[in-house]
Amino acid sequence: MSKSIKVNLKGANVRCIGKYNSETNKLTILSGSVIRKKVSPNFKFNAKRQAQIKEYCSEQKDSYVLNKDVVFDTPSAAAKFSLGYEVNGPVYWKTDDNEKLKDVLQRIKQ
Repeated sequence: MSKSIKVNLKGANVRCIGKYNSETNKLTILSGSVIRKKVSPNFKFNAKRQAQIKEYCSEQKDSYVLNKDVVFDTPSAAAKFSLGYEVNGPVYWKTDDNEKLKDVLQRIKQ
């Protein structure tokens, strides 16, 4: 039975809600989530991110909004897409109790 963990990612012009599946390690960012428009100049996945934005998002003044749920292979891939720069997803995604996904996963494995 899969374990789904509700997580969120917040920052400047970013407000994402997601569901992490602990069996598959996939993270789904839910429709209506807001992602950052600005991208780091050193971000190596920018071309892929722009293609995903074109497919899944609508543009707002300072951000993009997801029009449908999007599944990512890892929490890091989802966080990089949302923020537009390199990050460690399990550290950035947090539960409603502000606990890092990384810490939740360590507790589950025990």
